[in-house]
Amino acid sequence: MSTRRKPNASHSAPNNLFPDKDAEIEKDITDLIDDPATWLDTPHARFAGAKPKDLIGTDREQMLRDLLRSIKYGIPT
Repeated sequence: MSTRRKPNASHSAPNNLFPDKDAEIEKDITDLIDDPATWLDTPHARFAGAKPKDLIGTDREQMLRDLLRSIKYGIPT
């Protein structure tokens, strides 16, 4: 299953997925992921089983940003 959104897909993302965090990363996630709330709460192998939301605001957030950049530009991960 692909996490990349189709260009013309209509999407109604939940607002304030993590209101105390960086709005830029929230926008990236809601722009790129079909079901951002579920994706953020699902353990990911790329993060050694950590949930993406658990990386936000930590020293590991850059790993999340790198994955989002890969998804955005179609770079194999």
